[in-house]
Amino acid sequence: MKMIKMFKYMILLITITVQLSFATTYYVDAVNGNDNNSGLSPSSAWQSINKVNNFSFASGDVIAFNRGQTFTGYTLTPPPTPSGTNNCYLTFTSYGTGNFPVIDGQGTRPAASFLNLDYLKFNKIKFYNGDSDTPFNSYGSHYMEIDSCIFDAGFSHTAAYIGHAFYLILRNNVFENGTDTQHGLYLGGGGHQLIEYNKFINNDGDGIHTNVNVDTHTRIIHPIIRYNWFENNSQSYQDQASDSAEIYGNVIINKLNGWGPAMAISYESGYNDLAAANGMIYNNTIIVHNVNASSNTGIYFYGIPQIDGWIVKNNIIYLADASGGYFIYQQSGGGTNLTFDNNLYYSSSGTPQWYLGGINYISFTNWKNAGYDANGIYANPLFENFTNNDFRLLSGSQAINLGTNLGLVADFAGNSVPPFKPDAGAFEHPYIQTNIKLFLGGPFNNGGMTTYLNSQNLIPLSQPYSSSIWKYSGSESVQSIPSNIVDWILVELRAGTASNTVISRRAAFIKNDGTIVDLDGNSPLRFDFINNGNYYLVIRHRNHLAIMSSVPVTLSSSSSLYDFTTSQSKAYGVNPMSSLGSGIYGMHSGDGDGNGGISSIDRNNIWRVENGNIGYLPGDYDLSGGVNSTDLNLCWRVNNGTLTQVP
Repeated sequence: MKMIKMFKYMILLITITVQLSFATTYYVDAVNGNDNNSGLSPSSAWQSINKVNNFSFASGDVIAFNRGQTFTGYTLTPPPTPSGTNNCYLTFTSYGTGNFPVIDGQGTRPAASFLNLDYLKFNKIKFYNGDSDTPFNSYGSHYMEIDSCIFDAGFSHTAAYIGHAFYLILRNNVFENGTDTQHGLYLGGGGHQLIEYNKFINNDGDGIHTNVNVDTHTRIIHPIIRYNWFENNSQSYQDQASDSAEIYGNVIINKLNGWGPAMAISYESGYNDLAAANGMIYNNTIIVHNVNASSNTGIYFYGIPQIDGWIVKNNIIYLADASGGYFIYQQSGGGTNLTFDNNLYYSSSGTPQWYLGGINYISFTNWKNAGYDANGIYANPLFENFTNNDFRLLSGSQAINLGTNLGLVADFAGNSVPPFKPDAGAFEHPYIQTNIKLFLGGPFNNGGMTTYLNSQNLIPLSQPYSSSIWKYSGSESVQSIPSNIVDWILVELRAGTASNTVISRRAAFIKNDGTIVDLDGNSPLRFDFINNGNYYLVIRHRNHLAIMSSVPVTLSSSSSLYDFTTSQSKAYGVNPMSSLGSGIYGMHSGDGDGNGGISSIDRNNIWRVENGNIGYLPGDYDLSGGVNSTDLNLCWRVNNGTLTQVP
């Protein structure tokens, strides 16, 4: 069976390769071209769209329009046979230098119109000024990719209409100047659409407007709307027709006049009252400027109960000079089973309000007491530069680490997003993660470490390094100790070997396999607002001798593993670790007073005093949960006279 599948795959690959090898590029030049030319080079280019419309292309062919020119007189409507097939696209693009070529409908016709043509690509072309409806009209065209194009409505209502499209990709485009309360992009039906890194600006209606398929009366299936910039639209996003939409990582700046809501989740009247349902809105930065006092709203749930199952998390909703506005507004009957959590809300003027289930909540306390946003906050998000639309977070922002893990891996700017405590909003603050493995010599046994302290519920819920010995004032704490945790540990970053070069410190957990993890017990340990770079790693434990990496370690949001366990040379100094057998090394155990040396004081003043006691004790050198002769004989005696070599 596997051989048959492999054979089929090879046949498909050979077929696509053969198709590509015969693909041809045709050039179109509105000024110097001639439709009697071959079109096979810029010097023998065609002249008109009419020639393109009446030529029989093969799958994989490319039609390139000369930059800096305007093409008029015809709607771009290539023949239906063949369009692209078998992932071998028919591509419309540009060549030369200067501004994108403009296909201009001159206010009388669509600039481009496609009906039931699959596997089409468009790249670096401007579609402008169609008829009263739109300059770009597509229906029933699947597997279409549009990248880095400009859709300018001109005197049309909507910049682009795309209906009943499955497996659509819209990336890096501009949709602008929708007029007469109409839209940047109108999506009618279809499904599995990826809309990312686009700009929706200056539209008199919605930046994106979704609707049901007018023929089949079906919803849009699982569209993904992410990392887009919405600005100066009357309403940035209105969803009337999706099922299981994901809307995340977007920046939404609503304009100063118009209807108002930044986002509206609603329904399409007349089509069996189908409504947008089961969607997720997360990690968006939503700014609502003063539109009018009755509709200054972040997210508006409008209409009927079929607007069901929406999850709203990790967003920043900021009402800027939006007096009388609402963060969340649910019209009576407009949605059920709505979830709100981990959001940050802030209003720069007026009384903050939420309206849901017929109740007006006029304070965040009331909203929270009603069961919403248990982990959300009301606070100024502290943007880098609000006036200049720079919505990155300053170091004191309470949006930092506010979010919950929803699987997001990148922010609006393409920066990495950690799985543990991501930020609210579209931007993640700078951070690096360590990737460290080491062993504590005391609890080491048979290739790993014991977790007796954890199994006996002896590990404290707050970090134990605040005493005068370590002088660490961090507030790390958890509600419960994760599984497989051995103990708390203290990690220090240094720019150089000297102690006065400390950049940052964090308390963390060490697992039984030797990995150092953040407070969730699984994620790599994160240092916030630390830039990528090379740092010495210093590891401290409350009754083991500290060690430091022998060289600076390159750290970023995806740091490579630094494994202390494989060699004495991985730590700074001469034989700075204990040999644990089988070529494995770990930290020396027995420093009960934490002063950096193992001596008679650790035996007499620590071990002897605690011998026979049970608990979270400094004399418990093997971390078994009790102080006994094993701690003295197998830990302290073996390492007596040893000093840390960390400068």
